Amino acid sequence: MLGHDNKLSRVIEAVEQLAQHFTPKQAVVFALKEGFQYRANEIAELLGTTEMAVKSVFHRAKSRLEKSRHENESCSAGIYWPEEEQEKLLNLFSKALTNQDPAVLIQAIPDLQSLAACTENQPQAASNRSFAATTPANALCMAA
Repeated sequence: MLGHDNKLSRVIEAVEQLAQHFTPKQAVVFALKEGFQYRANEIAELLGTTEMAVKSVFHRAKSRLEKSRHENESCSAGIYWPEEEQEKLLNLFSKALTNQDPAVLIQAIPDLQSLAACTENQPQAASNRSFAATTPANALCMAA
């Protein structure tokens, strides 16, 4: 039980860090890339954007995190999070991290208002497909 409590507290801490330091888009990109080992091109496909845009978002997120670490204060990104969506997204992050499965987060991307700009230019066929079976390309390498 102690191990479960420790894991749960780490998940809660990680989710709080995502909300505290990142915009919603940065949080999703950072979680998929760092937490689930997705590649930039895979994240770009999920968000309906370019690989270069994902790399840029990821770089800004890392820079923001480093800046907050060096200054020992939070550069709060809370103004970028509509309250209702913040709660929804934080629950999605918690579920995805607890279950070690990003499917619940990936399936919700088209419905997230703050990511609508990313997904509204997505082709209709791509936005209708199921993301449940989507896994990072290097997942088999990680399992070995």
